[in-house]
Order: sequence, then C-alpha cells, then structure tokens
Amino acid sequence: MREHNELTATEHALGNMLRASFAELSLTPAQRQRHLEQLGQLDTAHRETESINTSRAGGAGRIRDLAQASPVSLAASKSRPRFTRTLEGAALILIVLIFAAGALLARALMPGRGSSSPNPAAAPAVSTVYAVQQTAAGASLLPLDPITLADQPGSPLAPPTTNWAVSADGSTMVTFDYVQGATMIIVRDGFTGPVRSRFAAPISALISSIEINRDGSRVLVNRQLEPSQWAVIDTTSGKLLMSLDTQSPKLNFDTPMQADSLQLNPDGTRLYRFVFTDRADATGTQPLRVIEYDAATGKQLASQTYTDIQVGSWHSHGTTEADSVSHFQQPGIAFSPDGREIALVHPDGEAVTLIDAKTLTVARTITLSQATSLLEWALRRIGIAPQPAAAKMLDGVQRSAVFSPDGTTLFTWGNAMTTDTTGGLQGLGFTRVDLTNGTTRQIFPGALIDQVQPSPDGTSIYVTGYRPTTSTLSPPHFVRRLDPQSLQTLAERSWPDVYSFELVTKR
Repeated sequence: MREHNELTATEHALGNMLRASFAELSLTPAQRQRHLEQLGQLDTAHRETESINTSRAGGAGRIRDLAQASPVSLAASKSRPRFTRTLEGAALILIVLIFAAGALLARALMPGRGSSSPNPAAAPAVSTVYAVQQTAAGASLLPLDPITLADQPGSPLAPPTTNWAVSADGSTMVTFDYVQGATMIIVRDGFTGPVRSRFAAPISALISSIEINRDGSRVLVNRQLEPSQWAVIDTTSGKLLMSLDTQSPKLNFDTPMQADSLQLNPDGTRLYRFVFTDRADATGTQPLRVIEYDAATGKQLASQTYTDIQVGSWHSHGTTEADSVSHFQQPGIAFSPDGREIALVHPDGEAVTLIDAKTLTVARTITLSQATSLLEWALRRIGIAPQPAAAKMLDGVQRSAVFSPDGTTLFTWGNAMTTDTTGGLQGLGFTRVDLTNGTTRQIFPGALIDQVQPSPDGTSIYVTGYRPTTSTLSPPHFVRRLDPQSLQTLAERSWPDVYSFELVTKR
C-alpha cells in the first residue's frame, strides 16, 4: 500500500519538468545567451543522438528523459531562432502545468488515493455496529453491518434510558434510572443482554455524564446539580470507590466547555483531572495542569503543569453586552491502548505532546507537519494549488483525539468558533497524525465530527458527523467507515433530521 506522501515515477518526472521550466523562466536574456554559447559546442552531438533516443523511447521514456535533463538542457540549441525557442518553451510549460494540475486534481478527488483496493480479508472483527439515532421521537439503536453499514436484520432497539454508556469492548452497558427520587444503577451484559446487577447508586442527585472504562468494571459519573462533584463506582458491587470535589470555578458566562475534564484510564485504575480553568475571573489562557488520582482510594498520585500547552475559558467585555465574547481553548486528550501514555493535542493544532501516564513527565513533543508532494509544492509556488488558511479570528477551539489500536497513529478532530464574517461553529475536519514523524493528512475539511472510533482490530475507523449548510433544514448526519492508512471511504450512510450520533462496536 502506497502512503500518501510517497510519489510515483510520473510525479517525480512531472516535478522535475516543473523545476526545469521554472529555472528556464527565471533566466535573464543575458544568462540564457551565455548558457546557449556554452552549450554550442555540444549541439552537434546532441542532434546526432536525438533521433536514436526518440526512436527507442515511448511516452514514458520521453518523460523520463525530460525529467533527468538539467534546466539549461531544456533550452533549444543556439541554431534555432530565439522567437521559436520562446514559443516552444512557453508551450511546454503550459502543457506541463495543465498536466500537473490535472494529475493533482485527480489525486485529490480520487477516494482513497494512494491505497490499493480494500482487502476483504481485512474486514473489521466486530459483529455489529450500532448507530444511536436521536430524534424528536426518542433514541433508537440502529444495528448496522460493520462492513457495508447497511441495516442489519431486526428492528431498531430502544436504549433503556437516555443516560447510558457502553464499555469499549462492548461487554457492558451501564444505565441510571430514577425511581421515586432514588438513583438506581443497572448493569447489563452488552447492550442487548440480560441485567447482571442492579443496585442503588452510592451518591445522591441526578447524573449528568457517564464514562465507563474499557472492560466495564468501573464507571465515572458527574452530578448534574453539582458539576464539580465526581465519583468512581465499581459496577460489580455498586461500591463507591472514590468521590472528588474539584472545586472548579462557576463560570458566569456561556461557554461550550467545562472548567475541568476528568477521565479514567483504560483499565480504570487511575483518574486524571485535566484543569482548563481554575479562576472565574480569568482574562486569558493558562498552562494546562494534569492531576492523577488512584481511582480506588482517591489518593493524589502526581500533578504536573505544561507551560507549552495553553488552555482556558475566559470572558472579554465589550462596550455593550452584544460585544462581549466568550473564549475557550481546549486540547485533544487520548490514552494510548496500553494506558502508558497520554497524547495532548495542542489547541492551536501545531503539536502533540506525549506524557508518561504514571509520572506525568513529558516523553516527547511532536511538531505536526502537513505531508506535501512535489507537485503540490510546485503548484503552490505558482499560485495554482489552494493555500491552507490560518484562522486568525478564533474565539475558541475544542479538540478531540483517539489512538489507533497499535498506538502508532493519532486521529484528531475538533470544532472552532469565530467572530469574523463567517460566524458560528466551524469544523476542523478529520486528521491522521503519524506519531513517528509528525506528518498529517486531513480529510472532510469543514465537517463537524461527532465521534471517531477505530475497530478493535484496527482494520477500520468509524466516523460520524455532518457538514454545515446554509439551508434552514437540519443537515444530514453521516456515518463512514474509513481505511485507517489511506483514509479512503469504504462505506457510507446518512440520515436526515438527526440530532446526534454515537457509535459502539460489539465483538
């Protein structure tokens, strides 16, 4: 399978032709005359071998010969009229540029460019993919074929409640029911299996969010009425393992992010608190702070501040209330499959910092760079290829990330809000980051991505999201299965009038 940033022989040839043409155009008339005089003594030998080379070389051979020629050797011999040479040079450059632009456009539009056809033997090792369709009529679990995303036999399933979570391995579903003021925890085998246990929640108040670890043995919950209250519960016994009051500031303005983010590591033995804002009167960003706890005892194990990762939520007051702006900067956070590292995607998207999950020390920081082919570089130099635009009017950015199952690749996505003329929420697309060299590849520019989930065996990536439109109707949500290397779309589904999606896979 050819990687995206590897070039074919034809691309090398076209690139060399472009460089040669640019070099020829850059010569002044005096420089060109001197070069032609220097080549005059070689002109006779060149004409003698020209007919031999022409007769033995086909189309590919001519491209190869042109690609190997020096910039000066592309000039016509001194014996030809200068006006004829100029016309021939201009025609050659025009042909090359048209051909190169067409080749680049074809590669940009071709699905899965740089990848061979998907191997049927590499189908994901999952039995069903469930898409959660949330409509005005309620939520339903739509069973989809994991390869084609076509409907699986059977009717859609209704989740027991609207507040539920499924473990990454698909073995456990945890729901919270409210009966006569009491909160009950129900643990099920998978999401269609029997109830394994049912017990009263060891905490009071309603639950606003649920996060479950990889095997479903522990669940992290957040109290709805007290956002700074968190608890870790054992799903087998119902025992409260630890509770934590983060004492986060109450932010008195509308912001699309929390002051803190708390996450369990994959095996549920550690709880990590990512502090984005620790002051209600903050006026700008602050360094990211991470605190590690023992999830069974609540004991603080480590704490570290990262000055290179600026995060936060703050408010700037204008002359009127309409001029007031809320700002936010949130990094992407992902645990490696073995739980030993945590990837922190900088809010500006320019780097990824990998930290040791046990000590919180920085293992390495990877500067991200966009993989660019020679043709793309050449076309950008002459203004044909589109240039990536840097967002200068960002009021906030919120990033997310997830590792590939083998831990060598990071997939990132996110959203941004601006106060420029475009306004509103803008998608940051879907990006594949090679953690060995920092090269990136982006698809779905502008799309708002809801969730990304690799299949457990790493053969597929499931992506849900939608593309904003100017229509007053709700934009259709899509679910796509991608090749993890080429990012080729292998299957796609879309649904209209959908409020949210969530994907869970079952072995």
